[in-house]
Amino acid sequence: MKRTTAPDLSIPDCDAAEYSNLPVECKRLHLAWQGEFQIVASGSGRLEDRLKAAAERMGVRPRTARRKWDCAHNCGWRGVIDQRRERLAAESNVPPAFWEWVKALCEAENRSCRQAWARVVSLWRAGEPIPGYEVSPHSGLSGLPDGWSYANFMRHAPTKYELKAARIGPSAAATDRPLVLATRAGLPVGKIYMFDDVWHDVLVNFVGVSREALRPIEMCCLDLASASKVFYGMLPRVKREDGTHQQLSEREMRMLVTAVLTQCGYRADGTLLTVEHGTAAIRQGSTFAAALDTCTGGAVRVVRGGIQDASLVLGGWPGQKRGDFKLKAALESIHGLAHNALGLLPGQTGSNSRENKPEKLAGMEAYNNKLLRQIEQLPKERMLAIAEKLQFPMLHWQDYCSAVSDVYRWLENRTMHDLEGWEENGWTAQEYRLDESDPKWLPAHSLKALPPEQQDAALAVIQRPGCMRVRKLSPSEVWQQGKSELVKLRPEHVPTLLGEDLAQRKHLDRHHCFVVEGHDFGGGNALRFPAARVRNVLGQDVVLDPRHEYAVFANPFDSAQLYVCDADMRYIGIAKRQIAVSRADIDAMHKAIGKAQHDRVALDAPLRARHAAEAEDRAEMIDHNEQVFATITGGTAPGKKRITVKDDAAMAELSELVKVQVGGGDADLDELM
Repeated sequence: MKRTTAPDLSIPDCDAAEYSNLPVECKRLHLAWQGEFQIVASGSGRLEDRLKAAAERMGVRPRTARRKWDCAHNCGWRGVIDQRRERLAAESNVPPAFWEWVKALCEAENRSCRQAWARVVSLWRAGEPIPGYEVSPHSGLSGLPDGWSYANFMRHAPTKYELKAARIGPSAAATDRPLVLATRAGLPVGKIYMFDDVWHDVLVNFVGVSREALRPIEMCCLDLASASKVFYGMLPRVKREDGTHQQLSEREMRMLVTAVLTQCGYRADGTLLTVEHGTAAIRQGSTFAAALDTCTGGAVRVVRGGIQDASLVLGGWPGQKRGDFKLKAALESIHGLAHNALGLLPGQTGSNSRENKPEKLAGMEAYNNKLLRQIEQLPKERMLAIAEKLQFPMLHWQDYCSAVSDVYRWLENRTMHDLEGWEENGWTAQEYRLDESDPKWLPAHSLKALPPEQQDAALAVIQRPGCMRVRKLSPSEVWQQGKSELVKLRPEHVPTLLGEDLAQRKHLDRHHCFVVEGHDFGGGNALRFPAARVRNVLGQDVVLDPRHEYAVFANPFDSAQLYVCDADMRYIGIAKRQIAVSRADIDAMHKAIGKAQHDRVALDAPLRARHAAEAEDRAEMIDHNEQVFATITGGTAPGKKRITVKDDAAMAELSELVKVQVGGGDADLDELM
């Protein structure tokens, strides 16, 4: 029911003290609304229209006037008082030193600011001295000193940044402080490489290596300009005999950096390697860092994220040493895309194993590991065959690697993205199609290859809506366009970068191959590198001696080739990995046979050289005998016909010559003829 009578805004005697403490502006507004409401009550017409007119006179919105009308009927004079002004007046009486003390209490309470407020009230009620007040403040109408309400307390509490910095640390508060804005605009390909390690949120099987499902761990390199993951490698997190797990280390980091510089390259005008202080690290002053500077002539420099372990307070306890995650934010976002794309695969552990680990994973893992332990009892030659027939709740290592490769290929070739700096760098392509329903788009530059009359016809067609578009280039396209400007590190620098501690001492096997084994190379299969001849830096073939020991460098991030040195670490050359070819691929078979023939020629070359004299003696013997037979037969070369001797003297001469050729012994001339 609408209230049309004027509200009672008089001040009772019991409220006189409270009213007298109001600021003069609040009192002025009280009197103004009292007069306006009397006009509204005495007027005619709709109540809303009368309140609207009052709102115009008071300079407020109509709904504010209606709200104060209703509040005045319900609460009396307090309904028209500006509570904000009352609050500000009360706050102005609270000493600033008190609020600083309150902030310190909130920051000391590691869980709740309300607990700090309750503590302040308890101290005041206990008569304890209150910082900022010379004498203990008096109780107000609410039972607390003026300005001490919990709402007002929270308005003076520390900010979100201050609470995080004080309770957790400066690193946790990094997201709530000003950030540095950066752009790709003007950044060339290969100028900045980012390195990182990542755990995959899935469990996979590695039959013959582990008795339980394990998590893959990856180390990768991202070109910041193109957002292209130019190199990556995965290893299984295998459990060792002592109970620890195999982890990525600076050993793998050295191999990854070496693979990137030799296979992708660096800019002659300078390339920055952005690394962390943990796994994907290049220690300052390390031998590897010095070798990088030496081998690249100072063109490759290392940028390390700052270590955030300083105490918030001078002289306070230092925090845990950790790097700045914002330094490689671009790479972290790529990790997120890959995790999301691989989320359909079985065996997911959740992005946080404590908070969102799937409950069904426990049962899956128990049954999966039971199968692994059962087939482990079989001979190794039967283990893999049986494993292929069984149905596991989790993927095998090779299947998961194939899925990851497909996802990464999709990420590299995606054109529907919102990567920053693409338009500024002109990384776009104009395309056309002759029919708006045709899903295939053609590059605009292909129009130039058409005859003039066809160009005019095509231009007339593509002017229609839906036949022209400008799309963004994929990360792979940007990388392919820019990588031609890079300089590849010469292979003879690889032993210097990797160091003697990463060299493997090996002999050639009976097939003149170096064999590299380990589950971090090719999923557990042994890799073979034919090394009958090794191509050196001069493009010459060097034949290796199977009796000698060699120092070889096998890189899991660059498994297509093996770098070979002699026992004293003198660089020899590169041995290419041998790939098994399908018998159904005739061309590949011919190439493999041809390569084997070349290797045989290289192996036979020393033999031919050492036995060249024997071959010359044989040739001279044959020529000599032919001349003898030609003399006897009157110039007829020896053949299958029997020799006819003209006289006894010639027969005697021929007998002596035959005795010489057969070693001086007696010979039956008829048998020889």
